Amino acid sequence: MSVSKVPGKLAAGLAFALLFTLFYANRPASAYDLTNNMTPFWSSTTMYNESVTMVSTNGGLPEAQLLFTPTSIISVRDSALGVTYQQGTDWTYDSSTNKIKLTSTTSAVYLTNGDMYPVGGADTQPKVGGGYVIFHEGIWFHEHQLAVTYTHNANVWNGPVPTYDASKLPNTLGKLQNGNPVKIALFGDSISAGANASNYYAPNLPSFGQLVADSLAARYSSAITYVNPSVGGTDSGWGAGNIHNLVSTGNPDLVILGFGMNDGSGYVSGASYKSHIQSMINDVKASNPNAEFILLAPMLANPETYFAGNQSAYLAELQSLSGTGIVTVNMTGVHQELLNHKKYADMTGNNVNHPNDFLIRWYAQMIAGTLIPGSTTGSPPAAPGSLTATAGSGQVALSWSASSGASSYTIKRGTSSGSYGTTVASGVTSTSYADTTVSNGTTYYYVVQAANGYGTSGNSSQASATPASSGGGSYAAQWNFDGSSLEGWNLANDVSGSATGGALHVNLTGGDPYILSPDNLGINASANGHVYVRLKNNTGSTNLQIYFSTAADGGFSESKAKVTPISANSGYADYDIDMSAVSGWSGTLKQIRMDFFDSSNSVDVDSVKIGGAGSSGPEAPGAPTGLSATGGNGQVALSWNAASGATSYTVKRGTSSGTYGTTVATGVTSTSYTDTTASNGTTYYYAVTASNSAGTSGNSAQASATPSGGGAYAAQWEFNGDGNYEGWSLANELTGSVSGGSLHLTSSGYDPYVVGPDNLGLSASANPTITIKVKNNTANTAGPRIYFTTAGDPNWSEGKHGEFTLVANSDYTIYTINMGAVSGWSGTIKQIRLDPIANTGTVDVDYIRVGS
Repeated sequence: MSVSKVPGKLAAGLAFALLFTLFYANRPASAYDLTNNMTPFWSSTTMYNESVTMVSTNGGLPEAQLLFTPTSIISVRDSALGVTYQQGTDWTYDSSTNKIKLTSTTSAVYLTNGDMYPVGGADTQPKVGGGYVIFHEGIWFHEHQLAVTYTHNANVWNGPVPTYDASKLPNTLGKLQNGNPVKIALFGDSISAGANASNYYAPNLPSFGQLVADSLAARYSSAITYVNPSVGGTDSGWGAGNIHNLVSTGNPDLVILGFGMNDGSGYVSGASYKSHIQSMINDVKASNPNAEFILLAPMLANPETYFAGNQSAYLAELQSLSGTGIVTVNMTGVHQELLNHKKYADMTGNNVNHPNDFLIRWYAQMIAGTLIPGSTTGSPPAAPGSLTATAGSGQVALSWSASSGASSYTIKRGTSSGSYGTTVASGVTSTSYADTTVSNGTTYYYVVQAANGYGTSGNSSQASATPASSGGGSYAAQWNFDGSSLEGWNLANDVSGSATGGALHVNLTGGDPYILSPDNLGINASANGHVYVRLKNNTGSTNLQIYFSTAADGGFSESKAKVTPISANSGYADYDIDMSAVSGWSGTLKQIRMDFFDSSNSVDVDSVKIGGAGSSGPEAPGAPTGLSATGGNGQVALSWNAASGATSYTVKRGTSSGTYGTTVATGVTSTSYTDTTASNGTTYYYAVTASNSAGTSGNSAQASATPSGGGAYAAQWEFNGDGNYEGWSLANELTGSVSGGSLHLTSSGYDPYVVGPDNLGLSASANPTITIKVKNNTANTAGPRIYFTTAGDPNWSEGKHGEFTLVANSDYTIYTINMGAVSGWSGTIKQIRLDPIANTGTVDVDYIRVGS
């Protein structure tokens, strides 16, 4: 290992050094936080776990200086990150000196000046000018350091930063970008071998080479093979003599050379050092001419010891070798800039010539910055989108869409709109969370923030919910899929789908299809032993399987699952699945998983509820959501999302906002209605309620429209609101969305179709034309059709459709279909259906209009 070097001598004790290397380099890394450890120090505004060695000088309070000036200190912890020390009780911050200081009552570890400069004996090294300095291998220094996390201003790093340039390492980066396998070899001394990385000890950080390999695997789709035959106590001369057998014969694509610390301690000249590095490059390229190299200019040895030599001289030699296929990483300059602000003991693993976890992260980030675009700069993530809050009994289930670049989320709530004084949870890594600290009957208002190493986003949009015991029973959690949100459920494996029309539509696309509930449910399993599922099974399978995980056992397994029979090719049916006798259904329920036993077709899930026995009694439905109103000529077309459990709907209207004195229709069983009693030029305000045998919901959100006779369209759908299907339903072999002013449709089969609102009430003779604007993203031209039903013939049939021909791979194109010439287009038009293509592929519908 490196410490066997003494001035003027080549390494003695290489056998011990090799043993050291095998211990550090060849053991597997344990789990660790890749995102925060690899967030670039130089571009972030959050410093994660900066290491400090607290030292008391002449009996004073122990102190250590920070690299940057904090704007706020988040935590001071032990180096294992398991103990958090309290400000005021254990430590204070002195802004005049930018130092953390321990108190006289602290429980944190520290060293004295006598510890740092002992009188001699074991675990010491001679000090330049006389005396001794403390020296320890293993985890001794790790155990005597603290980790400080804090925020700071941007752009405060004045040292070297890496440069990503695809032209410098074209072979390696080309393979990474194309998803081809890449083999990386790290070859150097004990620093490269991973000396003094915490590795097997919390927080389990591996060598910098492994950090780089893991970062590449996370960023690219390539299979990364990483080898590290580094040996402690060696220098570049040893490397030149051994690289052929240890590295070259393996034909790596990228070789990282990490020699120099022991060369410097042995005062190897710059010219000899350069010659050895060049010899290693030549040997590797003789076996693989396309191999490329990253050359590491070494960190510095402790200047108070005799290990400090001419390490700093090697940077210029390496830079002179750089060019296409060879890049130099300036760790010499990085370490020098760090030493301008911090003492050597803050960043060392042995106080002589090895880095600790903090400096190992600098090595890894500097190397990764040459291989990963964007790793040298960054910004906080955007606020999460699509936050939903679903009330249960004594809990609120939250879900949101992921923010790009986010590493964690913070959930906040309040009891008045716009105020979020309570932090419910932080460090959440999934996009769902169950808040089990709420009280029934209280309305809670929630927002979520996203965070990464560069900072924290603003608040998401607000969502609110009022937990309560249900009318016919009590559910600890329930998901009714009444809007377009998946309510935290994840289409996890061999499935696709969407939430529309009051159900979660799940398309089965492979041999192991399943969906996952939100994580961290926090449900008392013993008090909630039943899973209630209402679904429509469109497959020939007769089984459904429910898996679960708990706080004590977070994985899914066959031993923690139950298969329940369901009806094949059925309409909607209710299933009460008693989980209470299943082994493991105890403690705190964390997550459930629903598995289907078919590899094609689909299942429509109306609701999923978790509760006790007897919880499935009838309850009044919730108010319909997603109400939209579209004005036509003497009419208003209404559509809304289905309310779970509703058997009918009532449509009401008024001529002033918030007042609905006229009941337009009752007993409506579809989720659309056309009000043909409206007068042109009058603005109408509508609300819809849902009913079943248990009662009637409150009003939906209001929607308004002003019918007009000035246009040529009796009905039109413009799809201008994101997520608003305007009453259209993705009925068969289609998935899709509404965004950017269009209805986006993806066909998965050969009979795809989308169905418009029911009960249109259009005069066929007065409205013989359908105009549709479509962007065809396929090569198919034949197949699009418009089907229709009428009040006199409410069934779909081949005899009632019009056809048109698409332009292949076109931009948006307007098509006009003369439906007046189609047999059966007479009387009152009830509903229309669009079959966009007769094959797989995607089309985008800008609008559909019916008129004269």
